[in-house]
Amino acid sequence: MSAYLAPVISPEILPLAGKDQGGALAHTARKISFTLLEDGQEQRLEQAFGTARFAYNWALTQWDERRGRQDKNTFIALRNALNSIKKESFPWMLDVPKDIPSEAIRDLTVAFKNFFEARRAKTKKAQYPRKKRKGRCKFSFRLPADRLRLREIKEKDKTFTEVYLSSIGWVRLTESFSPTCKILYATVSRQANRYFVSFCMAYQPIKKVRHILKPLSIGVDLGLTNTVTLSNGSQIQGPRSLGQSLDKLARANKSLHRKVKDSKNRRKAAQKVARLHTDITNGRRDFREKLSTQLLKKYDIIGIEDLNVAAMMKSGRMSRSLADASLGALAGALERKQTKYGALVIQVDRFFPSSQLCRKCQVKNQDLTLADRIFRCVSPTCQHQEDRDLNAARNIHREALKILPRATGEVRPVEVWSIPPPSSDGGGKSCLGSRKQKPRGSVTSNATQRQKSARSDNVSDQI
Repeated sequence: MSAYLAPVISPEILPLAGKDQGGALAHTARKISFTLLEDGQEQRLEQAFGTARFAYNWALTQWDERRGRQDKNTFIALRNALNSIKKESFPWMLDVPKDIPSEAIRDLTVAFKNFFEARRAKTKKAQYPRKKRKGRCKFSFRLPADRLRLREIKEKDKTFTEVYLSSIGWVRLTESFSPTCKILYATVSRQANRYFVSFCMAYQPIKKVRHILKPLSIGVDLGLTNTVTLSNGSQIQGPRSLGQSLDKLARANKSLHRKVKDSKNRRKAAQKVARLHTDITNGRRDFREKLSTQLLKKYDIIGIEDLNVAAMMKSGRMSRSLADASLGALAGALERKQTKYGALVIQVDRFFPSSQLCRKCQVKNQDLTLADRIFRCVSPTCQHQEDRDLNAARNIHREALKILPRATGEVRPVEVWSIPPPSSDGGGKSCLGSRKQKPRGSVTSNATQRQKSARSDNVSDQI
């Protein structure tokens, strides 16, 4: 089949996006699955995965030995030590690019850096880096930009994007990819029986001109009954990917444990379980990424509570539901992408009693329990009644606007930012404020057809 080959693009010469090159750069990533084009590529990929894993474990052993001898552990020292013995002791490492073991050693040094920083801060649990076990760790390796090439291929009426991976060959992406900013490196990974390449790119953040006197703001309350409750009355339910796939997972795991160990049928059954877990993960990611993007595009200020998800997961009754809702990942997505869209995400202190305060008179109801889904004010002069999550979202909204001058370093009156009135129909179709543009895309999960049918409501209409 005749095909038109576009000129090969070198990623390292791509210009940075934006006009001002002197400012601070931000990083973004694009993860795309790819298909193999040549025989033997699967074997070469597995060899690269194994080399990265072996280099990481070798460097971890050397780290402990050098620490016992009181030698200084650095990335340069460990990399030079491996390069000095690689040709004689590990000649099979020469079949893969030298950057693969080097980047694995860099990952180890970063892991130790995070470990020591967490132990000094004492704010989170610090876990000493452990060795990677085959089948129990992530299959991945990283290549710098000079080991990559991009090209476009036109076959009949279709255009494909292909990437050249050093020592692997050309692979075809399942989506079109035209980078507009500089590629720093690419991470190749295997998830279940699919291969992915993630491009890490640097770009110049674009500072958007937001409303100064009266910006659009919203309060977000996270929970289990409703995954997201907005301060204007909208309530959004997540896909609940794990809950919908529990029966399939039970049957697949039962079938897996009935197979003979180290047999081909057992490997096939393990791949089926892995695909189910991948679908569950993709459903959660699809929901939170689209929802966070739509919120950041439509609102200038977003107030959200700082949840201690790790402590909440210790509860035996709610741990599965909390993991399925992935509340911490949704808050992290808002924090991660706020600079990209020019918005401001303000986290309210986790000890702020957003659910117990009356949003009108600010009287605290200490007798409120998790079983109470309707908030009733205990003040005899107020007697306000409202949905519990909606009351919490509006309290979070008000508290975020109060701490806004401290977050931005500016002193401005809080009264100019008024809480948006709830929609008249109670369902919340006016959550996007007075912006005329419509939200792009939909937040409904596209992981499986079953999840689509279970969530027939278009969430984008509620934001």
